[in-house]
This record gives sequence, C-alpha cells and structure tokens, in this order.
Amino acid sequence: MSSSAVLSTAEAAELLNVSRPHFVKLVDDGSIPHHKAGSHRRITLANVLAFKAHRDNESHTALAEIQQLADDTGMDL
Repeated sequence: MSSSAVLSTAEAAELLNVSRPHFVKLVDDGSIPHHKAGSHRRITLANVLAFKAHRDNESHTALAEIQQLADDTGMDL
C-alpha cells in the first residue's frame, strides 16, 4: 500500500489498534489531518503512520523517564 493511499476512519483505527470512536476524536481535534469526501472523513496512510511514529516516540520517551526515575529512587520495575 502506498503512503498516499486514502483510508477510512475504520481502516485507520484498525491500523492504530484503537477504537473507531477514539480515532474520530483524534481526527476531529486536529491530531491527525484529514479531508472530507462528502460526509466521510478520509485520512492518508502517510498521516496515520506519522501519528503512529509520534505516539510511539512519546511512549518510549515516557517509559525511559519512568525507568530513570525508578533507577534514581532504587525501585525495581
């Protein structure tokens, strides 16, 4: 599938492993760019993958901070 492929909200939600209603909230709050085809939201694969990469990076950063805090306080995780 090319990065210019256009996905429905259901397809994009499945790719991110989130519910469709949660994905729609992300789209509606501007976290993921989209366009409308009639009354349907359409999202490019590139935008979904960029959001996923950003989300994964934030998760890894948060986990590293938690691990550092645990190391600093002598806690085992």
